[in-house]
Order: sequence, then structure tokens, then C-alpha cells
Amino acid sequence: MLSGAAWISVLATITVLIGSALWAERRYSGYTKLPARFDWRLRAASFMPRSIVLWMTPVVFVGILALIAWIGGNAPPERMHGDPNTGVFVACASVIWAQLFVLWLVGRWARGAA
Repeated sequence: MLSGAAWISVLATITVLIGSALWAERRYSGYTKLPARFDWRLRAASFMPRSIVLWMTPVVFVGILALIAWIGGNAPPERMHGDPNTGVFVACASVIWAQLFVLWLVGRWARGAA
């Protein structure tokens, strides 16, 4: 069973993901397309509509977090190898980092494109 702190971290992470996507929507409203993929030198390799680029990561990660939280809360104790709360905390930190990295890449591209 997940602790209250784990559920709070999931809700806080979802709030950060949605808030950062809303912020980025306003920040990059002047662009119709944004880079969706970057090559190994961190240069834009392909472009997609702005809303898809900015909302794909939060939508996918909210689904992943929901699945991780559901499994952590419903898996039988004998199937657990460690504390499920730790997995939830690591997942929350990882998805926040990934969202910030995507926004950093887009911002870096936008500064160079302007």
C-alpha cells in the first residue's frame, strides 16, 4: 500500500507537469511548430504542431504515474521487492526531470531560431 506522502508526490508531480505545459503554451504561442525530436548533437531533427510537442510528455507521464501508483497500491505484498513508495518517488522525480529537459531543449532551440 502506498503512503500518503507517495500520493501527494504523485499529485504534486501531475500539477508540475500540467503547470509547465501551460506555461510553455503561453511562452511559445508565437510558434506553430516546435521541435519534436533532437539528434545526438541536440539539434532539432523533426517538427510537430506546438500543442502535440508540449502536451505529449505530460499526458504520457501522467498515464505512467497512474499505472505505477496503481500497481504500487494494489500489488500483493509477496510480489513486492522493496518499498513501493520508493519506486513512486523515483518515478515522480524522473518524469519531472524529463519534462524540464524537453522544455530546456525547446527553449534552447527557440533562442537560436529567434
